[in-house]
Amino acid sequence: MMRRLIFALLAVALLAATGCNIDQPEQPPAPTDVIEIISTTEAPPSPRPSPAPTSTVVPLEIASQAPSDTPTPARPEASPTATSVYFEYLVNEGETMYYILQLPQHGYGYEPNVAATVVALNANIPDADSVRGGITILIPRPTLTPTPLGAESTQEFFATIGADDSSGVVLPAGATVGCHTVEAGDAIIGVAVQHNTTLEILHGLNRDLNWFGCNFTLPSGGENCAPYLSIGQCVRVPLPTPLPTKFPTPSGDETATPTATKLAPRLLYPADGATVPALPLLIQWVGLAGMNEADEYLIELVDQTLNQSLRQVTRANSFRVPAAFLPADGQRHVIQWRVSVARSNAQGVYNYVGAEGEWRTFEWLGG
Repeated sequence: MMRRLIFALLAVALLAATGCNIDQPEQPPAPTDVIEIISTTEAPPSPRPSPAPTSTVVPLEIASQAPSDTPTPARPEASPTATSVYFEYLVNEGETMYYILQLPQHGYGYEPNVAATVVALNANIPDADSVRGGITILIPRPTLTPTPLGAESTQEFFATIGADDSSGVVLPAGATVGCHTVEAGDAIIGVAVQHNTTLEILHGLNRDLNWFGCNFTLPSGGENCAPYLSIGQCVRVPLPTPLPTKFPTPSGDETATPTATKLAPRLLYPADGATVPALPLLIQWVGLAGMNEADEYLIELVDQTLNQSLRQVTRANSFRVPAAFLPADGQRHVIQWRVSVARSNAQGVYNYVGAEGEWRTFEWLGG
């Protein structure tokens, strides 16, 4: 019995020494299988989804942008719709191109170049003389120009006298407006010359007159510029600004100033050296103020090509040349013309009163 107990104790001691690795040589670690992951475009057999193949995974670094002097462009904001550069106008029956352009809302005068632009813009207008009612046309808006010096004071002055200031006319600083009372034989161009002004300024002061057909780029307004004037009518005209005048002290050696000879009328149309079309012709001149009741305008025309002449008298400041004097051979005819003041004697012969008119020349195209 004692012997069995001793053997059991020795066995337990041996097992204890083995569990504590006492004096046991160090064993090498067991080999480990190494699994190498190789990038491939083929999906692995595993049913789980695999990430896109990459050779190397590199951390992504976001670089901070260096400060720049150039500001970051702002996001464009929606801007309101700009005003169209064209007017849209519905043409009424009987309206003409130049009538439409001279309507107040369009802001033009008699301007052939604008009419040509309108024709080019609108395929439904073959030419400036062929506008028909019922169509809608485009009209370019006038180009904005800097406000002329004196425009504001002119508008204020127009407001005080109740005149229309929409024409854009600018009067000299300090100018005032008076009234020209129409007399027999007066024409608008004569009123302009008498008051040293222009038809455009008279147009701005007298918008109630019928200015249709007037071309303000011409001093005379053109052949068709003839606003109707009635005797006794008041036509607004600019008055000259009074200036201080110094009167010299008489010395006693002054000579008498001779009485001025009555001047000849100033010719307006046709201009000297002009070429006029083969149409009936209305010649025009500036009427003279203070004519005697017996005085008349003597018109003289000479066709130098045919060596024919025509003489006629009138009290008006225009004369329509008879159709018989119109060249009919298809050739250019050189025409000389002048206007003088003349008076008839008891025998019916006209004599010049004052200075004789100066000759002017133009070419008249044959029909």
